[in-house]
Amino acid sequence: IRKREARFNEWVESRDRGEIHDAGHSYLEVKTVKAATHKEYVERTSHFHTFVEREKLVWSKNLTDIDAAVLIYMHFRFFSGYDHNDASKLLAALAHVHAHIRAAGKSALPRSSRCAKGWRKEAPLSSRIAPAWPLVCCLAVLCNGIVSWMGLAVLIANDAYLRPGELMAMRVR
Repeated sequence: IRKREARFNEWVESRDRGEIHDAGHSYLEVKTVKAATHKEYVERTSHFHTFVEREKLVWSKNLTDIDAAVLIYMHFRFFSGYDHNDASKLLAALAHVHAHIRAAGKSALPRSSRCAKGWRKEAPLSSRIAPAWPLVCCLAVLCNGIVSWMGLAVLIANDAYLRPGELMAMRVR
């Protein structure tokens, strides 16, 4: 309880000094996401607002104008080669930072939401690069020292592109 009282008193004092709390958010609003996520959201919206100013796009409280600006920004990011997660993170960041977007709910920016879905379909997840064969052989030798069959399992899993669950489900007939 003493920690809460100390944090509350600190918050009240900073509020009384006129300090702005993270883009106008209250203490508890900031705590809805982790500190790193909040910082990333503020950063993302800052980049977005910089783009809006540079391109002289319309930014107002009108959700249709915001939706159009977000749509243009998403196209810019897509054609610049950004990952499809960028779209959904931007939408989450805008909803977190701007109360009027959050209050409108999931249907606040319908065109932008469809754009994010199209981005996901157009640029599907990329697969990981397979490890080099000498590395796989070294892992097999190391694993073989732990359990006799594990080295062979590593070689089979690599050669057949098996997931761990698929490998463990294999049985000898």
